[in-house]
Amino acid sequence: MGGGGGNPTADPAESVEKIAPWVWSMQSVILVWYLTVGHTLPEALEVREVMGDWDSEWSLRHMLQVLRRAILNATINPNSADQAKLTEMVETLKNWANLAA
Repeated sequence: MGGGGGNPTADPAESVEKIAPWVWSMQSVILVWYLTVGHTLPEALEVREVMGDWDSEWSLRHMLQVLRRAILNATINPNSADQAKLTEMVETLKNWANLAA
């Protein structure tokens, strides 16, 4: 088989083999970020507080939740309009982003 590029007869194993190194690299980058900085952030504490019995601080899922929250908190800083309205909007956007993930 083989091929790719949207070919429905492409070999799935070949596709996985092509993308696996990239996925492992991204997981490694996230792990290093979490171990060096992420686990100390306030966002990590927020996520830890809502973890269930089966969740783990050392899971990729948890690390991605912390990273997503940290990115949102660092990039969404409104500079205009009524403070109460902006705070409400920012919280709504953060909730939407967290629900979408």
